Amino acid sequence: MPLSGLHRRTDTLRGRNDPACASRGIVPAVEPTSSPAGWHPDPTRRFEFRYFNGERWTADVSVRGQRFVDPMPEASTAGGLPAVDAPPRPGWSPAFQPTRPPRGMAIAAFVVGLVSCVLGWVPFVFAIAAVGAIVALVFGIIALSRVRAGEAVGKGFAISGLVLALAAFGTSFVGFQLTRSIVKTFDEFIDVGDYATTVTRCTVDGTIVEFEGTITNEDDRVHTYTVMVDYLVDGQIADSDALTVSSVAAGETAVFEGTGFARDATATSVASCRIDAVTGPTPFGPSN
Repeated sequence: MPLSGLHRRTDTLRGRNDPACASRGIVPAVEPTSSPAGWHPDPTRRFEFRYFNGERWTADVSVRGQRFVDPMPEASTAGGLPAVDAPPRPGWSPAFQPTRPPRGMAIAAFVVGLVSCVLGWVPFVFAIAAVGAIVALVFGIIALSRVRAGEAVGKGFAISGLVLALAAFGTSFVGFQLTRSIVKTFDEFIDVGDYATTVTRCTVDGTIVEFEGTITNEDDRVHTYTVMVDYLVDGQIADSDALTVSSVAAGETAVFEGTGFARDATATSVASCRIDAVTGPTPFGPSN
């Protein structure tokens, strides 16, 4: 090979690192250092993709098709990653470990709202359900605001939690009314106020014992009574009965009667009747 040709080849090879070659028009053969603008694997590994605008990385990131805003950290090459201001290398893909945006608050709003809605109508539990409805409402509002700010996901759970929280207020009101009704029923059963009773008639006809009595309401409010009557034949209890005397006004005397069965009564049997106890109306029992 001629020496002149060898000199030119040597100059070409040396020109890659020799600044002096530039003055002689020799262009170094180097690999390109830029990539086209577009979505590339996030070099910070915090998200799945990050947008490269052709010059530098931007704050636009995405995870599984959902876009977020994440400001770029300071340039770093720690861990063998390229500097964050450097363009993505062709064919380079980081070992991405996706950080899923939180949705715990939204799920909590849904669960608390659902439980409160289910338990709200239960008597005496309505108070806990009402508190749960408030908690679910707060959780739902916070979760929805975070979703709108791009800080979390779970919009469906958050909205469902809000709806269930509002429904829980309704069921809690039903539970409150049921609780009032139960308390009133038991109060009327236990507290019958002052009263006076008399037995006006007790006769035996064959095996039938007939009873008649009166009860006077000495209280200042209306009462309904349940009178427990024992039918005795020859001093032995042959039968018993629960007689209802409804809506006796204050100061009023009501007459009530009943019939018992005396299986072992004879023509010479002696019948007697006694009032064993007086209560209010039987809870959840028949009214007469």
